[in-house]
Amino acid sequence: MHIYDFITDSFQYKLKHKAANAIPFENILGAYQTEFFEAFSQLNSADDPANLHPTLKGDQHAVKWLADLTTLVVADKPILLDLFKDIREVYDIFLRGNHLSAITYLHNLLDKYDLLDESYPDLLGGFLRGRFYDPSKRDDILHEYFYQHIPFTQRHLIKRQRFSFSGQPLLYAGQSLLSVYYELGAESLDDENIAVSLLAFNHFAKLHFGNGWEKIKSRSRIYDISNAIYETINGTFFKMRELNIPIPPIDGGPGFPKEKVLRDFRKLILSHCCTFRRKIFTRYDENKKKNIEVDMHFVEEYVLPQLLTEAVRLHKYNGIIYPSTKFVDKKITVAGDWQSNIYTTNLAMFTEYNKPVGGRVPLVDQDLFTVLEIDILDFKNLTKGNFTIKKLSLLDVHRLAEELVKSIREQQKLMHDRIPVTEAGSHIWTALYHIEKKVLLYQKMEVDGKAYLDWLAGKMEIIYLFRYFRYINGQFQKIFIKELQQTDEEERKAKQASSH
Repeated sequence: MHIYDFITDSFQYKLKHKAANAIPFENILGAYQTEFFEAFSQLNSADDPANLHPTLKGDQHAVKWLADLTTLVVADKPILLDLFKDIREVYDIFLRGNHLSAITYLHNLLDKYDLLDESYPDLLGGFLRGRFYDPSKRDDILHEYFYQHIPFTQRHLIKRQRFSFSGQPLLYAGQSLLSVYYELGAESLDDENIAVSLLAFNHFAKLHFGNGWEKIKSRSRIYDISNAIYETINGTFFKMRELNIPIPPIDGGPGFPKEKVLRDFRKLILSHCCTFRRKIFTRYDENKKKNIEVDMHFVEEYVLPQLLTEAVRLHKYNGIIYPSTKFVDKKITVAGDWQSNIYTTNLAMFTEYNKPVGGRVPLVDQDLFTVLEIDILDFKNLTKGNFTIKKLSLLDVHRLAEELVKSIREQQKLMHDRIPVTEAGSHIWTALYHIEKKVLLYQKMEVDGKAYLDWLAGKMEIIYLFRYFRYINGQFQKIFIKELQQTDEEERKAKQASSH
């Protein structure tokens, strides 16, 4: 088996599906470990990768990189076995009633296996948040509060979720509207009773202008358990080919240090142990004459991710990026040159409770919404030309997408030509790349046999991505105003000199 096929989420979910019969969950974890290493023992870099794009199959640098990855992880097998064993021990400690000890064990495990790093900047882009609303209740879906986390004064309404315990408000958002709709359980991507907002991740939140830009506080330390190796191969490699940059070998430079590659592979195990699909139990309702879902008091698949939340909080992280479990068995195809799972990831941002001031309990974590700025469009009334948004043709949406990609590339050229390399500039560049990556993906994506951009969700997402691009461009203009003014002046003087 080729390692590229092994690391795909679809293959790992097949292994987890096989393991799911070995109930209860502690046995499922053991069965998954067995399935994992049975397939792992068959890794062979000489095998033909069934799922790898032909372009990368024909790139000798990519082929060499994947062969080196195979050698690296096979040599790491004793560590991987211990990691599985320790993850299972965390769950066993919890079952024995030692909640705090389980968190401490997992906290130390992250250090022990070198699993602590931060999300790539390009993953911290524009997130989307959606909520069902009932028009008859007159919810104010154009107000920011509708998209904030559940108020601290209503903690009694907060049920357990995959990465949060009951009563603990987290702010959940999706990397795509596709993920948002699936997480909400929408019956159709054309559902009009879902209100949507953009959460624009502001890398420069709480900055002030003194002697340059000074960072006061940030919530950008995010723990990422998405499939980083898969994204590297399908995103970074194709970008390098586009820029005519040879793919460097593992440990051949700053791009792919051995420690980072190993860490990403180990985190793949942690991620899949935290993303088993929740078992759903039903009972027959005599009044409704159908089976309805039973609200379970204990969800065993949620234990590890909830403990992980507490462990990474102790490590001073501000949130978690994780793959959604709602894409299993979905009919999604991408006909483009490269694949990506970026649209399947979600964000869970931790909230910080502020003490009451003057006896008044704060409703929400206000500081959080300086990092994630809420942008809301009224899609019911938003029109383009003579058409409402939902009636935009697929051709119209594709033209909008192409205009957005063109604008991004013009902005990137401007930065390349006129702006020195800085940390702020790097954030801007990766944010632009993040938007471009999504748009190029969506232009080639079909969901249930229909172009994603022909669904209402896809149309809304492209418009919000355009809004996010303008937001990023506004940051760029503000931060680099001196550099832009200086180059404008230099160009003016050069024109004057050439005219004499």
